[in-house]
Amino acid sequence: MEYDRHILNSNNVMRTSWKLINRELGKDCKNYGFLSLNLNGRSIASHQIIANAFNDHFTTLPTTISQNINASSNCSYHNF
Repeated sequence: MEYDRHILNSNNVMRTSWKLINRELGKDCKNYGFLSLNLNGRSIASHQIIANAFNDHFTTLPTTISQNINASSNCSYHNF
């Protein structure tokens, strides 16, 4: 009856149903754990430093790939 009450009073029946199911399965708590990243041999736990490291990596990646292709390419792209 408790579940019926929750579902009947819900604005989103599907979401409420899944919340109840997950609660019964023991999956109702969020555990994101402790986030750390090995960066240049150092373990980093600061979310800001980790975010900046990912940002730096993905913003410089296209340039790095382009430079590596140009440096290692022995053939002309016109041949393709």
